Amino acid sequence: MNGNLFLTFFKIGLFTLGGGPAMIPIVQNEIVKERKLISEQDFLDAVAFSTGLPGAIIVNLSVFVGHRIGGAMGALSSAAGVIMPAFVSIMILASVFDLISESKVIQAIFLGIRSTVIVLIGLAIFSIIKQTNYKGVSIIFGVVSLVMLYVFQMSSFTVLLIGGLCGLLLYSSRRYKDAE
Repeated sequence: MNGNLFLTFFKIGLFTLGGGPAMIPIVQNEIVKERKLISEQDFLDAVAFSTGLPGAIIVNLSVFVGHRIGGAMGALSSAAGVIMPAFVSIMILASVFDLISESKVIQAIFLGIRSTVIVLIGLAIFSIIKQTNYKGVSIIFGVVSLVMLYVFQMSSFTVLLIGGLCGLLLYSSRRYKDAE
């Protein structure tokens, strides 16, 4: 099983660009829909957990999923699989960066990649919103979080901490059913 986790996350790491948020729909498709390794709800919990921790979202996500499926060795296998392609790519690109960075072709390629990454991030956001079934107080949490991040330019860590504490207080009370 750990070999399968390594290969699955190696494939994800090999064929995705744009960092963690852009990779979320690809991971979701591969892990939840194609391979059915975890449920949709477990995946959403993994995304929430992964974004709330320091480090690369995709590495955190791979560790969470790997641990869920194969324990500590599953976590290690998944993390190694997703890190390996980026590590090799960076080593190769770093060695030739000075030679290619001024190339108009390379600049055009990266311009196209940036545009695609924006679409992938939007798709990830849309997919997560669709799956979380926002209603009631959850919508208010989302709007307040957006205002705190965008208008008041608070750190994402602070907003996550405040949201988690508010959720704990609200949803642990007897009014849990009313709050949804």
